[in-house]
Amino acid sequence: MKTFLCLVLVILSFVSYIGITPRLGIYMYHPIPHYIGMLIGIGLLVRLMLKEFTKRRLAATLFSVFVVCFFFWYTTIFSDIDNAKANIATGDVASESLKQIELVKIDGRRLPLGELFKKKKGTVVVFARGAW
Repeated sequence: MKTFLCLVLVILSFVSYIGITPRLGIYMYHPIPHYIGMLIGIGLLVRLMLKEFTKRRLAATLFSVFVVCFFFWYTTIFSDIDNAKANIATGDVASESLKQIELVKIDGRRLPLGELFKKKKGTVVVFARGAW
């Protein structure tokens, strides 16, 4: 039972970053609380294994280490791939292809980005990382 609870702690830390915190509007570049929750879970699993070694505890620990490594890769390396390469530099005027991109309004209607540029002079477009 203790092994299962430790495994749940690791998985819950991962799932809360992917599924819960974005819905709450929380974004962390380095999700330290999630890392800490995962490391506590792994630490407890290792402690349980040192007390009494079982194949289930070994499997749970190895799976937890895999989840933590994947989570670390996802949040630090994968999330930063090609962020430095921008097709639109600060101060550039929007190209025709950018003006054709459709935005979806809250009520479901679609609005081409070019329409915003026509309506409002000096429109600023900010691209932010979404929560996926």
